[in-house]
This record gives sequence, C-alpha cells and structure tokens, in this order.
Amino acid sequence: MVRIRHQRGPSTLKRMRDVTTGKIMAVDLDSDVDCGYCPAGKTPKKIILTLDDLTFCDGCYRRNYEPWRWLKWILVPDPQPNRPVTLTQTTACQWKKVEEDYLLEWDWYNDAECTDYWARGSGFRNLIWQVDRKAANKLDIRVSYLGAHDIFRATDVSIEGCIEIASVANETTCYIEMEEHSVYTGGTGTIVAI
Repeated sequence: MVRIRHQRGPSTLKRMRDVTTGKIMAVDLDSDVDCGYCPAGKTPKKIILTLDDLTFCDGCYRRNYEPWRWLKWILVPDPQPNRPVTLTQTTACQWKKVEEDYLLEWDWYNDAECTDYWARGSGFRNLIWQVDRKAANKLDIRVSYLGAHDIFRATDVSIEGCIEIASVANETTCYIEMEEHSVYTGGTGTIVAI
C-alpha cells in the first residue's frame, strides 16, 4: 500500500492543486522526495527542532477590539516547549509534527490587574511544530496552537546548507493590545537533520 499525504500551502494550510491539471497534489511518504533547495538525495526525512529558554507570557493583556477586556493565558497541560521534537517531512520542503491534546484557554477580566474575573474562553487544541524551506537561502520556523497563537516564530531565517540551523532567535513577544498573539517569548531554536 502506498502512503500519501496531501501537500498543503505553508501559510494557508489548504490543500495545494497542480496549476496545470487542477488535481490535488500529494507526496508519497515512502519514496525519497528531495527539497529543491537541498543537494540531490540529501533531503532529510526527519529533523529535530529544539527550543530553549522560552518564557511563558503570564501577564495580564488587553484585547484591542474590546479594550475593556483583559486576559491571562491558561495552558492545559503546559506544553513545556523547551525541548527537542522530531519533525517528519510532509512535503518536499516542509517538516511537521502535530501534538494533540494541548488546550489553550484564557480567563477574561474587567481590569488591567486581572483581579475582576468575567469569563473563561478556550478553543485552541493541538500544537503544530513546522519548518518550511521556502527559498534558496531562507526558511521559516513556527510552533503554535493551530497556527493562531505562537510559541516560537522565526521567519526568513538565512541558511546556507539544506536545513540545519545552529541557533535562531524567537521573534514572538508577549502581546500588548493584541498586536501579537503569543503565548511564549524569547529563547532560541536549533535544527539538526537526522
């Protein structure tokens, strides 16, 4: 039996279609698929993405489209992102892992000190760890709750080899006025091919 996976766009996560035929594109997971930005036959099937020194955003943050509401994050359970995770090649130039059963919740408050409780919100399950090689010398790294609330993000990372990165800084910041939707901030990431 041939195992396949649909190719998905790196930003939209929608299924990609061949522009000529209109057919949904897929990757045979059991064959060697080279990323065009790596030397022939050298694209790794698996990589290890390690995050280190990330800090949980445990403050009280204002919501910009409801400026009278403030929130605090609640992690069920805490994903403890300061760890190595093995990602598997899902398309020619993408590696990914989805970890299920992580729920992101938040408590709403009526004040900037988060003492006047109003209600609880929730809805973001599953962590997505993803690396996309997107150009001859660039890649993106993102770890988030379903692509909505970031734990780690590094975009347009300069790279010379196929996929390995010695160290890259996290671009996320704990959000202020809902400009960022980040749950963690700071820290670094490394990538090693296995």
